[in-house]
Amino acid sequence: MTISISDLSVMADIKRLLKHVKGVESITVQKKKSELDVTLDEVEKGRIVNVGSVENLMQYLHS
Repeated sequence: MTISISDLSVMADIKRLLKHVKGVESITVQKKKSELDVTLDEVEKGRIVNVGSVENLMQYLHS
């Protein structure tokens, strides 16, 4: 089950409520990363390269 919550201030209340529902074994909260956060993670891991131009990109891809 996935529940999307825009107002994170109610997160604790929802978790508390779900713990009382019969059959709920565990609750995991995952904050969705913004595009900027994902990009910064990629840069930090060295997965982003600066090629400077389209021509350099083509050379990089073919090497």
